Amino acid sequence: MSKFYLVLVLIWMSIISLSQEKDRISYHLNLNPTTNILTVYQTFELTNSSQQDLEEIYIHAWANAYSGRLTRLNEIKLQDRKGALHFSEKEERGHLQYLVISQNSNLLSYEIVEREFVKLNLSEPWVKGTRIQLLANYEVKIPKDVFTKYGYNEQQEFLLKYFFLQPATQDEKGKWVLQHYQDFEELSANPTNVQLTMDQLDEYDMASDLFEENKIWRGENMEHFRLFLTPKPENIQHFKSADQNLQIEFGYALDSIQKDHYAQLLPKQLQFLEDHFGPLPMRKLFISSKTKREQDFLGVDDLDAWILELKLFTEEEKNALKLFQVLAYEYIDHLFVVNKNQDHWIKNGLQYYVMMKYVDHYYPTLKLAGQLPDKLSVLGIKPLNYFHASKLKMNERYKFLYLYLARQNYDQPIETDFDELSNLNQIAISGFKTGISFYYIDQYLGGNEFDHLIKNFSNQNRGKRIQKSDFQQFLQQYASKDLDWFFEDYVDKKDKINFKLVKLTDAEDSLQIHLKNQTEFQGPFQISAFRNEMEVERQWYVSPTKDINVNFPKGDYDKIEVNSNYLLPEFNDRDNFLRTKGLFKNGKKWQLKLYSDIENPEYSQIFVNPQIRWNNYDKFLIGMRFHNQSLLTRPFEWNLSPKFSTGTGKLAGGASVSNTFMPQHGWFQAIKLGGSMKYEHYDQDLTYLKWSLYSTLNFRKNPRETLSHGFIFAYDNLDKEVPQFETQTHEEKYGLWNATYFYSRPDYIHESHGSVTYQMTNFFQKVMGEFYYRWRFATKKQLGVRLFVGTFLENQSNSDYFNFGVSHVSDYSFNLNLLGRSESSGVLSQEYVLAESGFKSKFDFTINRWIVSTNVELPIWKLFDLYADAGVFKNRLQNPEFIYDTGLKIKVIPDFLEFYLPIQSSLGFEPSMDNYWERIRFTFNFNLSSIINHLRRGWY
Repeated sequence: MSKFYLVLVLIWMSIISLSQEKDRISYHLNLNPTTNILTVYQTFELTNSSQQDLEEIYIHAWANAYSGRLTRLNEIKLQDRKGALHFSEKEERGHLQYLVISQNSNLLSYEIVEREFVKLNLSEPWVKGTRIQLLANYEVKIPKDVFTKYGYNEQQEFLLKYFFLQPATQDEKGKWVLQHYQDFEELSANPTNVQLTMDQLDEYDMASDLFEENKIWRGENMEHFRLFLTPKPENIQHFKSADQNLQIEFGYALDSIQKDHYAQLLPKQLQFLEDHFGPLPMRKLFISSKTKREQDFLGVDDLDAWILELKLFTEEEKNALKLFQVLAYEYIDHLFVVNKNQDHWIKNGLQYYVMMKYVDHYYPTLKLAGQLPDKLSVLGIKPLNYFHASKLKMNERYKFLYLYLARQNYDQPIETDFDELSNLNQIAISGFKTGISFYYIDQYLGGNEFDHLIKNFSNQNRGKRIQKSDFQQFLQQYASKDLDWFFEDYVDKKDKINFKLVKLTDAEDSLQIHLKNQTEFQGPFQISAFRNEMEVERQWYVSPTKDINVNFPKGDYDKIEVNSNYLLPEFNDRDNFLRTKGLFKNGKKWQLKLYSDIENPEYSQIFVNPQIRWNNYDKFLIGMRFHNQSLLTRPFEWNLSPKFSTGTGKLAGGASVSNTFMPQHGWFQAIKLGGSMKYEHYDQDLTYLKWSLYSTLNFRKNPRETLSHGFIFAYDNLDKEVPQFETQTHEEKYGLWNATYFYSRPDYIHESHGSVTYQMTNFFQKVMGEFYYRWRFATKKQLGVRLFVGTFLENQSNSDYFNFGVSHVSDYSFNLNLLGRSESSGVLSQEYVLAESGFKSKFDFTINRWIVSTNVELPIWKLFDLYADAGVFKNRLQNPEFIYDTGLKIKVIPDFLEFYLPIQSSLGFEPSMDNYWERIRFTFNFNLSSIINHLRRGWY
């Protein structure tokens, strides 16, 4: 009987050991660099580690992601406004072909699902806990590297990753996890032992994640591996760690200075990473040109401004920071395996956490602006030293990118799937915010306890596949303080953190501090006391309620601060300070700053910007803009802009105030309430005064989508001076009500935007709408079509001032910055604005009933487009009429400075008419917000 039990135990132990054995995949490759065809012979030895027998297997064929336009990869690239794959030629793309898979010499049937997944039907059930062997033969047409930086380049170099067949993983319930290749480096695979051989290419050198011995390349615990083949030996650089146990290869050229610096820096940096995370479970690290490009330490490169070249940092500092970022990325990526789509934040957060620790250790005084504030001198004055930004330390860069997004309500929860994060949030949230959070936990636990925890966790799970629950349970079990709040109340919520210091009160034996916790966050926070700008006391507290009263040790302090050094990623740190002495006790000092700056939370700041504008009536408007808007958006904004009109010798200007609410949940991304006033000249010696009240409601935006839409409700009150003795009409003083729905979808291929507006005064009501569509049918060619429809519901006006414009817009709401809004002749009358009917030819009438018009633009060559406008309109007591015009558009600076040359229209053949140059129209639209919106496309 005992022998029977012994046999059962041995069988059970063998099954367990078998199930724990790593998968093995062997490759034999033959590359034809002329045809860019890679022939692959691949052997799989896989263990069924699920809880059930399997009759089918899913295998990824990610090479097919490059096969054309109807792939997830192309969809993602278009979201990023990159059209290389969409407009590529067939020979530039990639795919997998001639696939044959067998088991025990028997061919297996398979089905290609959604291009990238091979559904393989097994000849017999795959029993759980057992191993099978599969053989696969296939060819890979390698794509050009312009799409993802993987593939071949013009120098006939090859960087290969994700081109081989890869078994899909399974989740805890045994369901296959199928992942499209999206070029996010988030693809997950089981840790695998890899062996590779390759037919010799005498003219090529090779670098790889795999370790080479006698022409056989091997790797252990690999998710994926890369191969870099180059005919240029100088594009591969070799280094070793101080103990010679780890080899590092770079797949790109280094100059002589970089080689010297890397030789000195690598041993220290590798030791720093090992001290924090333990040794790697492999003998080789490879850093590719793609990793170098995507893990570049931004902000330390030299500034090249025309003839002026400025070095912000020394070569040693620049090389150290850039090297450590790529090294930390590769090092942490190889420690253990996670689901990079769901648990991306673990590795990305650890990378930026250790980068902050590295800067703390080796460059504690390094400034974000480097040496620039001290080097840039104008007439012996160093102007940048007067900016708060020049005093910021390097590690404060993480704070400002996070705040930039959070202040606009574009941030996302840390646990959002990686492929649902916007491109900027993949950096700012998965990396920066999580890194700040780990740094905060490190400070909270104290004594480098967090470093020890992470190192022990890494050592226990080296080369293994782990989940968030493993990470959570380990920290909760072994940390000396409670960390439940981090996993249960922080990583899965978008709720922003914001503490406010309200009041300080002296008691007999302590300093009583009253704070408000303005969000749902219930984690710990730190209060610090300063004397002469030096921290002399700190205490940690918890935040179980909204109103918090704590006792702080008494002392001789100048200032009390919550969340010093921005340990917590707060939404607003401007209310974190209180003075303990002097005139500004329980308040802030005022500070006047020339030009906008990074906000200094210790001060109530007023920024002053010189301003100059021009119009035909005021001539130059010269003045100052006083405002509270720093380089980061604030919810509450005010602006006062007094100006001197050189054309009239009088004062002009404007003012505005607004407050923006950012709901964390619900339909709206932002709700803005505001008011404004403007006083300028609209004609010679004639002024207008406009004051407005408005509300803007922006619907919540999917950060990976381009659609933005919402409502604008506004009331404008206009009061205009009129020439003496002129007949009074409705156009001197009026109140204008507006209700508008707007939307914008600036997709790369199919761009559209539009609006519908209802407008009302005491004497008219009108409804108008416009729809604009632009189709990009080639890399630099777009067909644009616009449709405008407008009709009066009621019109009792005794002038044509409020009519629909045909060639010109009267702009009775004074929303446009026109150079000569009242001109009827001369160059300024030729200014063109695409609004209302949008005709370019000069038709000298307006519409008082209804009009339907369309505007079309077609590119023909480089800066030249053809345009055509057509419309049907009806005026009171007249029959409907049809008009049209055509001509040539010259895009000197597209969307900003353009000229329209009319050719044929309802007026006739215009080039043959007198004074043709007076018929040429131009647009001049320098709008900073439009430029910013254009640049941010594809990021959020």
